[in-house]
Amino acid sequence: AYDVVQVEALKRWVGEAGAWGGVAFIAVYALLQPLGVRSVFFVLSAPLIWSPAHALLLSWIGAVVASAVAFGFARFVARDWAQDHAPARIRKLDEKLAQDGFRTVALLRLIF
Repeated sequence: AYDVVQVEALKRWVGEAGAWGGVAFIAVYALLQPLGVRSVFFVLSAPLIWSPAHALLLSWIGAVVASAVAFGFARFVARDWAQDHAPARIRKLDEKLAQDGFRTVALLRLIF
């Protein structure tokens, strides 16, 4: 995948963009990762552009935002579809969470 990416041109664009380069990285990460682009692509690309500390911070923020985007989509847009296609044991767990959420989560935390 890296033979397609022109690292020097990307570094130059990010350098010219300043802080907006990091914001763009986070936005692209957050939008593409839930659609199937593997997060390792972003995590390994970031140090090619920024220092290791900045790359770690931007990758972490991107992963958190991507998780929130995926959760939000699944929760608010595709909830009915996901519930219809969930295996029986997941539906059973969902019912237990609806009945006694605190106890179910506490037990799951202790098990895992």
